Amino acid sequence: MSLIASGFVAVLGVAGVGGILSLFGTSEEWWLGRVETALEAAWNGYADVTLVGGLFVVGIAALGQSLSDPTSEPAYGLLVVAFICLGAAFLALVGSQYA
Repeated sequence: MSLIASGFVAVLGVAGVGGILSLFGTSEEWWLGRVETALEAAWNGYADVTLVGGLFVVGIAALGQSLSDPTSEPAYGLLVVAFICLGAAFLALVGSQYA
């Protein structure tokens, strides 16, 4: 029940009161088609934040693990993972700004 309520609150936040009235209004268009246009920009924003945040966290964790490794041999694999993740996070951040 709380999932339904939180979904309704999210739709209210994105679409506004006027958008909600148009969602539940009578028309021949399917209701999901009307919801899609209202939520597409917000969903893309949340997906971008999740992608950038996840890549950044994995990159920082790999970098921290490689720097705090107590063994005498360097962990080049972790440095490569950190470099790839941090580079991909910055590229995804720039790509999300210009999409």
